[in-house]
Amino acid sequence: MDDEPLRELDPDGFEWHWPEDQGEVHYEGQIIGGALWDLRKILRGKLGAAAGAAHTDYLWYESIRRAVDIPSMYMESLIADDDDGNLDNGTPNACEIAAAYGAHGLRTVSATVVDVSQLPPNPAGYPVIVTTGGLLEDCPGGGIGGATLRWQLRGDPNSGAVVPMSPDGAGKFIAWIPEQPDNVVVQYQVEVNSAGNSAQLLPANPGDRWYEFYVGPVTPLYCTDFEHDPFADGWGVSGSSNDFEWAPLAGLSGLDPDAAFSGALAVGNDLAGDGGYAPFTDALLASPLIGTQGFSQVRLQYRRWLSVEDGFFDQARIYAGGVTVWENYSSDWDLEADTHHVDGEWRFHDVDLSGAVVDGAVSFAFALASDGGLEMGGWTIDDVCVVGVNAAPAGFCGDGVLDPNEGCDDGNNADGDGCSASCEPEAGTTGGDETDTDTDTDTDTDDGSATAGIDLDLIDRGCVCAADPSAPSRPGTWLALALLGLGLRRRRR
Repeated sequence: MDDEPLRELDPDGFEWHWPEDQGEVHYEGQIIGGALWDLRKILRGKLGAAAGAAHTDYLWYESIRRAVDIPSMYMESLIADDDDGNLDNGTPNACEIAAAYGAHGLRTVSATVVDVSQLPPNPAGYPVIVTTGGLLEDCPGGGIGGATLRWQLRGDPNSGAVVPMSPDGAGKFIAWIPEQPDNVVVQYQVEVNSAGNSAQLLPANPGDRWYEFYVGPVTPLYCTDFEHDPFADGWGVSGSSNDFEWAPLAGLSGLDPDAAFSGALAVGNDLAGDGGYAPFTDALLASPLIGTQGFSQVRLQYRRWLSVEDGFFDQARIYAGGVTVWENYSSDWDLEADTHHVDGEWRFHDVDLSGAVVDGAVSFAFALASDGGLEMGGWTIDDVCVVGVNAAPAGFCGDGVLDPNEGCDDGNNADGDGCSASCEPEAGTTGGDETDTDTDTDTDTDDGSATAGIDLDLIDRGCVCAADPSAPSRPGTWLALALLGLGLRRRRR
């Protein structure tokens, strides 16, 4: 042991730089530590030794209270320095903050990328547009140096391309993803480079670096925007925490949205409390059992705003058919487990449920399990759709239409209601002789048809696709709630 410093925050001739010098946690500490040390030097020179040091300490304290990771420290420092509630006109020390953070690759701009999943199909391809702001153009290194689009097919990192984006008006850049075949998920990301040579990757979520959209026609099987009570519609909660709630949004945790993706209501973890999930959370939100109407390929498409600690410690999962069909990123060991999943925006997410279809029905669940350490906002979920891909069979048992090989068809696959699961009349029960023998589609409004109560406009918000007009529209009754028999295993440190 000696009195030599452990780390050099201000090395001669170079600066620790994000993201090149990332790695072990202490290396990342050198990056933000170097930025704050440089800011201290600059502000001491501008404001005087005592005042400059004090203001740097203030900016550090206020920023670290709200920042979710190292890159977000820059924007939080600007917010803390602001004196009039308007970042558009700068802050008293904006250029000094930009210079200190920029030297370490941490100077970012506010930028939004168009949600391609909301665009209508276009034979020319899919336009990706990024709109930038917060450039501090009056400061040295302000402005945008350029932007780059990367895209790939999900599951195939060797597909896709890297495409330079072209200016498209003030603060905007555009590039095109070429037309893709049906039934694929396209992923894309944008890198924005400032004139000061800092790079910002969008989405800015280290736990999920790709936006995505689905290509191809789909048929809605079940959709909800949660504007009506989901728990009255067959959704259920379980787990020791039981903190999934249905409520308007207020951004209470600081990491949650302050508005639903559509309408006024959504579901999520602890929406009416402080907004954050608790230590040792064990919570599950289960869907109703959804009839698949003969489709063998079934997908979940929904909007999420998720914030959760690295999966080494906290796990956000989607279950279907008793197995995990999606989970947040998990690092390999605890000393590097700082890749937290923080969406920071409404994200479209597509999940294949085909392997979970059993006896013409499917169900799924959103789950959250946490340890006793860092907690975030958890799940916020809106505009959920289960869709069928490709055409359904011409006729099948349980579709509510009497086919030549059926003795009855009451629109479900349940026994004990007069018509068996194999569409044969049942002895000793009533109802089997009430099957509609008309081969035309039943137009009764109270028969629980496949699209009853479904906001078909949700499909237009879910993928670059359209509800398939050629798919058969057949009546059927919604199946009763069946909570998934899932056991959550809480990971502990």
